[in-house]
Amino acid sequence: TDIVKMCGDFTAQTRTFYQNSLISIVTETNFDEAELTLTEKSFKPSREKHPFIIVGVRHALKTLKEYGFQTFSEFWDESYDDTVDARERMKKIVEVCEDIGTWDHAKILDFKQRVKPILENNFKAIQFNTAQMVAQTLAQIVKKHTGEI
Repeated sequence: TDIVKMCGDFTAQTRTFYQNSLISIVTETNFDEAELTLTEKSFKPSREKHPFIIVGVRHALKTLKEYGFQTFSEFWDESYDDTVDARERMKKIVEVCEDIGTWDHAKILDFKQRVKPILENNFKAIQFNTAQMVAQTLAQIVKKHTGEI
């Protein structure tokens, strides 16, 4: 449950990816499931101070916000996070990616400057007790399935 350790790139093999790309597309395995389970993939961009789009279950971004993370609705449409149907959610994510692909050099530079406070916030949030966050999420899932919620 120690997300900081799970996200560690101890050989620095992925560091160049983060340095040479604009945004991470985080693909969670359970994209079309009803239950939200965030994995280390959801947290790795924050550890690397990198902006991200999550291809995950409904309300993945909402849950990250509840944990103190900030997302990037200032820069692109994050309404996909509320979309129930997985196929429709994917279409909306593709539209976001296509829009970002049209950004010119000036818009990219502006984004890189304005996104810094969000990245710093998320980096600090990942340093907070992430094991507790993961345990709370798992406990909520178990309670839901056992009828305790």
